[in-house]
Formats: sequence, C-alpha cells, structure tokens
Amino acid sequence: MRCLTIAISFALTATSASAGGLIFDEFVQTKGISSEVYKNILGSADKIIVDSGGPTLTGPASPTPLPPPKQEVPQDPFVAAKRALESAVKPRIIGGTRAHIEDLPWQVMLVIGDAPDPVRQGFCGGSLIRAQWVITAAHCMASISEPGEVDIISGSTYPKFTTTGDRVKVEKVIVNPKWNPENYENDFAILKLVNPVRLGTPVPIIASGVDIPPGTRATVSGRGALYVGDTMSDILMRAEVPTVSTDECSQHALYKDKIKDSMICAGFREGGLDACQGDSGGPLVATINGTSTLIGVVSWGIGCAEREKYGVYGRLATASDWVKSVAFPAQLATSQ
Repeated sequence: MRCLTIAISFALTATSASAGGLIFDEFVQTKGISSEVYKNILGSADKIIVDSGGPTLTGPASPTPLPPPKQEVPQDPFVAAKRALESAVKPRIIGGTRAHIEDLPWQVMLVIGDAPDPVRQGFCGGSLIRAQWVITAAHCMASISEPGEVDIISGSTYPKFTTTGDRVKVEKVIVNPKWNPENYENDFAILKLVNPVRLGTPVPIIASGVDIPPGTRATVSGRGALYVGDTMSDILMRAEVPTVSTDECSQHALYKDKIKDSMICAGFREGGLDACQGDSGGPLVATINGTSTLIGVVSWGIGCAEREKYGVYGRLATASDWVKSVAFPAQLATSQ
C-alpha cells in the first residue's frame, strides 16, 4: 500500500470508520468473507509482528497507452465512502503502461488468505526472491496476526482471475527488526511460503552497501490504482522512473527530514509517473551489470504522481544482509 499520506495512516476517522462498516458488511454479504478478517487486513497498524532474531509466525507485448483517467462521479454516499476508504488504506501505478508477467516474472500479489478462490482480494504487492520466499513492505503486514491470513499469487498478468497464476499460502511472516511504523524506516518484510511456487522467477537482490546513483533508470510495477481514488487494477502495470537523490527528494516541505538512510526516492520532478494505492510492497528494479536487480520496495509517498512529491521506496541495499540471513543463510555464510 503505497501511502497517500506521510507514512500511510491506517487509522480511520470517525466518518470513514462508519463508511468502512458499510463496506465491510457489503463485502461479507457479497464475497462470504469474515468481516474480522477483512478488517484485520485493512485495519490499524498497531499489531505489527517484528522479527526479534528468532523464528516468528509459526517476450513482452507492446505496451499500450493508458486511456485518459476516468471522470467518474460517485452515484451515492456508499460509493463515495468506499472510494474514500480505499484511498486511505491502499497505495498503484499511475501514468504507467500495461505489462506482461513474462517481463516481470518476480511480481506477486498479496491476497486475503482466509478467502479461498474464486475470491482474490488483493491488498499489496511483493517480489519473489527465491521460489519459496517473497519480500514485501512491513506496513503491508499491519494487523496480520497469523500467516494463514495471507496468500500470494505468482505468475499471472491477471491475478484476480482464478484460472491464472499460482496461489500459494504463507507459512511464516518475518518483519525487519528495525522496522519503525512511526516514520517507515526499514519498511521490509519477508514471507516464507508453504511450498515453492510453480510459476514465476525470482529476482536477484542488490548487494549490501551498493550505491544507486541519482538518475538511475528503474522500473516500478504493480496492480494498484491507475489514478487517485480508483480501485485496484485488474492487470499488471509498470512505469519507468529515475532514482532521485535524498537532497532533491527532501526539498519539498512535506518531505523535509523524513527521507531516512533506509529509503530511496524515484520519480520525475514534474510528477506524472508513480506507484499509488495497492502497489505497496512491490518491486523497484534496476539493471546492474546487465542484470535486472531488486533495489527497492514500494513504501510511501504524499499523493500519487504529484509534482515534487516523489515516490519513496525501501532502500534494499541497507537491508540485503538481513534478507540473506533469513532467506539465503547458506549463501550469506559463504560470503562472509
């Protein structure tokens, strides 16, 4: 969930909470999902699970231009309330182009685990780093009390359709021990799957301490909103954005002193291309020495694709040793 406010707020106001009740009830009635499960997935961030060091919870088609943003007017208060709630809790790719999973085979979608097929309610993105391991954003795990509440869908351009992709349950959730929900530092979480995926290809992760120069071309992808206030996209989207220095990213008053060492910014000064609601946890990939390499995880931002308000990502080079210690322990031991 790329944030629409500084460090995405999951707290609902009295007004939106009331609207949320309507949405939960409607969702339960039409999808047959426990309201408590849905509330936990989209709820407040006060039950984050943090790894304390031990085990935790036991050829591409030519992109086609996007159509102009829909100018929809809510038809009734329920529609307005639903969109307001979605905008508050779920950050998608704005201004991008359609993509195919063969171009981005590491992309996965996180879905509510207690709602079996044919229901596929996506809420965040992620990246395969091994056949049985996924990295996503720590804030995506807010209020997840047990692994069974999350499944992943891999290998699909259209993951909402039950005839596509590979749906796999999560066995363990491990959140970075340095994760700070107050300022979104170290916004990383790793998911161990019950079994390896049958579809999809892992992406290499950047080595510890490797610097990414400003202006490096990177690809952000996901299935989030195509414009602010929209619902999640049915298909995979991508956008090419340049990385930005911390100094430049911090120039906007709303970003001042908020860009930490564990973060990297990307986007254009004039805006127009960005991740947005629902893309959180997804990949930021750049080519390093000729190889597509995961350099960031979609984390937060102010608005979506707005001028001088860059997208903010978890800087994976600051956490790659931790990732390897969890998902690649033998490899880390060999390199030391």
